[in-house]
Amino acid sequence: MNVFLSYGHDAYVELAKRIKTDLEAQGYKVWFDEDRINTTHDWEISIEKGVITSDWIVVLMTPHSMRRPDGVCLDELSYARFLGKQIAPIMVRIVPPPLSIARIQWLDMQNCVSDETGKINEELYQDKLRTLLKTLNGEFALGFEGEQARLRDILRPLDNEADIDRHIKDFYGRQWMFDAFKKWVTGDFSSRIFWVKGKAGVGKTAFVAALCHREPVVVAVHFCKFNDNERADSKKAISSICYQLAMQLPEYQAALIDLPELNMLREKNTKNLFNYLLVEPLRSITNPGKRMVIVIDALDEASWGGKNELVDVLTQEFDSIPEWLGIVVSSRPEPEMLRKLSKFKPYELDNMDLRNMDDIRGYFSAKLSNYSSEGHKEAVVQKLVTKSEGIFLYAQEVIKEIEIKRLSLDNVDDFPTGLTGIYLNYFERQFQDYKFYQELIRPLFELISVNFEPLAVNVAETILGWDEYDRDDILEKISTIFPLRQLCIEPIHKSVVDWMTDSGKSGRYRISAKKGHQRFSDGLWKLYKKDLNQLPAYGVKYMVSHLLFIEKWDESIEALNDYSLQEKRIKIVSLDSAMRAYFMELNQVFMLRPELVTIVLTGETFQCLMALHRRYLYDSGLFLDLQKMGFDKILAEKKEFWLPKAEVACAFYLYLTENFIETIERAKKIQNFGIVDNTNTLLQSELYNLIGLNYRKLACFQEARDSFEKSIQLAESSGDLYEASAGYMNIAKLNYHMLDFEDAYMNNNKGIALLTELLESKLKSNAGECTSLKLFLAEYHRLAAETYQWNEKIKEALIHLEIAGNIYKETKVRDRYYVRWLYTSAFQQILSGDYHSIRNDFHYITGLIKNEYDRSRAFFTASFAKLLEFGHTGNGRVLSDAGLYAKEAIKRAKSINAVIEEQEAQVLYNIIAKKSGEKANYELPHGSKQYIKDWVIYVNNYISKFLRRVLKHEDNIFG
Repeated sequence: MNVFLSYGHDAYVELAKRIKTDLEAQGYKVWFDEDRINTTHDWEISIEKGVITSDWIVVLMTPHSMRRPDGVCLDELSYARFLGKQIAPIMVRIVPPPLSIARIQWLDMQNCVSDETGKINEELYQDKLRTLLKTLNGEFALGFEGEQARLRDILRPLDNEADIDRHIKDFYGRQWMFDAFKKWVTGDFSSRIFWVKGKAGVGKTAFVAALCHREPVVVAVHFCKFNDNERADSKKAISSICYQLAMQLPEYQAALIDLPELNMLREKNTKNLFNYLLVEPLRSITNPGKRMVIVIDALDEASWGGKNELVDVLTQEFDSIPEWLGIVVSSRPEPEMLRKLSKFKPYELDNMDLRNMDDIRGYFSAKLSNYSSEGHKEAVVQKLVTKSEGIFLYAQEVIKEIEIKRLSLDNVDDFPTGLTGIYLNYFERQFQDYKFYQELIRPLFELISVNFEPLAVNVAETILGWDEYDRDDILEKISTIFPLRQLCIEPIHKSVVDWMTDSGKSGRYRISAKKGHQRFSDGLWKLYKKDLNQLPAYGVKYMVSHLLFIEKWDESIEALNDYSLQEKRIKIVSLDSAMRAYFMELNQVFMLRPELVTIVLTGETFQCLMALHRRYLYDSGLFLDLQKMGFDKILAEKKEFWLPKAEVACAFYLYLTENFIETIERAKKIQNFGIVDNTNTLLQSELYNLIGLNYRKLACFQEARDSFEKSIQLAESSGDLYEASAGYMNIAKLNYHMLDFEDAYMNNNKGIALLTELLESKLKSNAGECTSLKLFLAEYHRLAAETYQWNEKIKEALIHLEIAGNIYKETKVRDRYYVRWLYTSAFQQILSGDYHSIRNDFHYITGLIKNEYDRSRAFFTASFAKLLEFGHTGNGRVLSDAGLYAKEAIKRAKSINAVIEEQEAQVLYNIIAKKSGEKANYELPHGSKQYIKDWVIYVNNYISKFLRRVLKHEDNIFG
């Protein structure tokens, strides 16, 4: 067996020699540069031959050997990866692994050599050598260990190595772009995104790959790909990027490992995942003191289900990340990219740019050095540059054709022009038998033009009914432009498919996308109807999408209503991916045939999915998609009851979508008609608490109190400390709104004590449950702080907020209660005389909010701060802003019938209007209960009191 030993000429050369000697003693033939390279002239050829003839590449990773851009080992690795060689990395001294092998585990030999003496630790070395020998013999596979293994299992990084390696070997030029990149990365970073924009085939991906290979500041990369839903999945892209970043930054890796919800990432939507995995952990680590860069290639190809969530989250949330981290994106000049990236100045890779043309000219000159005389070559090169139309892909394809003698430099004038010419020339040459093309090739290309992930050969065989002769003939015929990669058929470039589906360019070789969807639909449906177990994984994932494209409604609805099919999809792709795809398909039906979506949403399959995964549907935000599909109307019209747990899920759906009256009605029906067994005190207690919460939002305090007390009674009788504690906390909020602060303090203390007792009893249980209880405890302390704040006990409020803050600091969870802690803490700062901090935090807070209730409270807090700031400065613009924020608070609260919150905001706006010289006509709604009137008067006096104190410029507000 042949082994190529790659190492740096540094302090660890002796270790490399020792490994060489020991491998040879075991019968291995070891390629070693001191033995094989005699002159500088032979160096590159010898390296290439050494890699080609070796079975394994053993690479010693040290700071010297892995350096970018001058690390020779990186070039050797890249070429080995390009050829598909097996890699065995050895970590000699800790160094971030190059992106090309970031997913490959290394053998740890860090302590085998003494830094001081250079002496080898024989015992440890022999142990590691045995592991290396077992690896090379195929007896042992290097695997990730400990926390790194956990991160890899959870984040599931995608394989970007092949994309880097494939483009590195033939890369040429682009120094002017590297110069622009370096100017950007060493600048003031006012522009956080370096956007490389260019047409198809101009060389964007090649530049991105070279950037990852050469530039040490690049710490993560993601390649989006045409018709590859896995790479278009924004959540998978974010997770993959985070894994790579963790391999480069040990402190960030430690922050990720400490995240308590690391095992629940699938339940987070894209925005929440971005903030949870990137924004929050990066904010907590030390500034590394240098710029670092994430790279995303072909961002325009990250569309999934008609949406590009990746570009949305980048443009909306990236500024939240510390400024030392930047991003490079490449894309075509598509309208969506131009619109969403408009605030970033693009660095255009213009195909007709003279510098681009010079690169293509240099590439041709280098590649044709052995083909013609110098004088003749210049004329040939100039003709080829003109024919290229500035497209680098054209230059690469022409060189390939020349090398295999399909094109001759004696007939340059007859060479095709541009990519259109290249593709047409290829098709005319390969498919001279047009009948063969029509019957065997075109059906395959139809599938390739519409598949949702790289087309596996076995799927093509199944759909098209190939025998093994057909398969081998077809794959050989198309291999130049549709090579086989990991048993999947992929175009060399997206532009090939663009050309095939454009009849104006491809002529009789045109491909119909509709025909492709038809073929997939017919083939997969036939297998599905015969036996679900015969349906390939691709069909389980995407059959409905193909059916919907050609508007096969009956079949689509039947599949959407098949619980076994949906359950199988969940098992194959995970709950998150399966449910997101399911809801996407439902939305497609709703957009074109809204009456049909009702059949699914009232069917047993959807009931089962909703019942089993109701918590996920809320946490993921998919409940909001359900609302857009008219689910409220379906619930209002449906008379018969659903599965019991689905009925409960509907009640929680209504509450979470802020339909408070409907929630009460639904929950009472569940109780009155015995849908939930009365002996199930746990669920009954939960339902009473739910009913009480809705009554409280509607300011029906007596009804709310009755429900909370019933919940407490049931919970205490069954020993359910959690529901009992929630009941006490809910009553406490009623207490202070009724100006009974002493009872509020008492009930807050009961709630906190019961939950603390439960938490202490669970400390030896699973960490996930304890974390959840800690988070509820944080919310309880926030509620207690709110009580103290409205009674002007600022010091006591601060104690509770600090306890809650310490819990959030410990758990690092950023849920909806954390958002409430943020705006309650902002309110605390305002009461303490700091009116300006909310200005900096407001955008961050509102960016995390998911519902109208919290938006109303955040706007109320910001308005209150602006009013007090006006009192301090007299600035009319500040007062105007206060009025705008108050109006928003009123509107948001009114939209969900949150009576108390609406009236509080009305009082605030009334005071602002008076200060603005406007006539304020605020009156309480007719029929308002006395406790609402009392609370409104209290709020008016409370706000006015603080404003008077500010106008007097009192430094110590509470004396």
